[in-house]
Amino acid sequence: MAYLMDSSKWRLGAIVAVSGLLLAGISLAIGLFTPVASLLVAAYHVLVLSFFSSVQPIVFDGKAVALRMAITGIAIALLGPGAYSLDAYLFGRREIVIPAAPQNRNS
Repeated sequence: MAYLMDSSKWRLGAIVAVSGLLLAGISLAIGLFTPVASLLVAAYHVLVLSFFSSVQPIVFDGKAVALRMAITGIAIALLGPGAYSLDAYLFGRREIVIPAAPQNRNS
């Protein structure tokens, strides 16, 4: 994202946004605080969709990329960290146990 932005228009907000996305990307890559980092990425891209829709795309269609990244961020937040992530190592793996359906004894 920083590569595609025009360097003459850098402002504090752009630097904070790019730094936050960089930290969230590193956190997602190593699997640390996965739900929080992925929701941060999704929220940023929803903001891009709502406020910065008038920006002309340089390489890709900005709206489509932002929509896909927001959906991907939400999906990763719902899926959670992987088996070999730092979250799983530090906090333990979460296993969902679905109980067996009760048997109908009247039939």
